[in-house]
Amino acid sequence: MNEPAVEIDKALSSQTLVYDEDLLEIVLLCQAALAQDSPYDKVYYIEQVMNHAFGYITRDQRRRVDEYLANKDYLPPTEIIIDTH
Repeated sequence: MNEPAVEIDKALSSQTLVYDEDLLEIVLLCQAALAQDSPYDKVYYIEQVMNHAFGYITRDQRRRVDEYLANKDYLPPTEIIIDTH
């Protein structure tokens, strides 16, 4: 049986500490993107959020982002309908 401390270590090993000011900035950028009187378009704010968040991901996670984009995993699955008539 695993010791409780080992279980906690496993749970924490998949977490990333984020500076509270960076997290606040990400939330503020999201709010600004949704505001009707934002001086910039939504893409600007998304890019700013990505800049803040990308600094926290690992090399392996960056590789996974590249694969996600290359494979176009963001697209919904295609449904092929064959008309038999």
